Amino acid sequence: MIRRISASLGQVHPGAFYLASAVVLSLAANAFTEAYGAVPAPPNQKSLLLCSLAAFVSAVALSTLGWRIETIRSLAIERSADVGLPARLLIGEATKAFFVEVFVKLTIGVVTAVLSVVFMLARW
Repeated sequence: MIRRISASLGQVHPGAFYLASAVVLSLAANAFTEAYGAVPAPPNQKSLLLCSLAAFVSAVALSTLGWRIETIRSLAIERSADVGLPARLLIGEATKAFFVEVFVKLTIGVVTAVLSVVFMLARW
């Protein structure tokens, strides 16, 4: 099951992961600057700090996932002509080989993005 998910993620354009990481960071940055634009400092400083940290971890995980898939795709496209197989098949097989890394990075990216939103809405 996880290998199938990993193989299907290999077919997604890497730019989607870069875009997702940028969206998470921009939401956190917007919440942070909006809160600190007021004087005095907001009472929920702890939740804003946790929101920023979670967004940073999510952005790093998603962007490294995008980089990994971009590398796999470019290598598979180069090798497909040599081997005589479709590039799509090689991309699926390569992402199956890296299924643990792909799944862990995707899980960390999504979970920390959700945590970032939770911390953004928290009033600690």
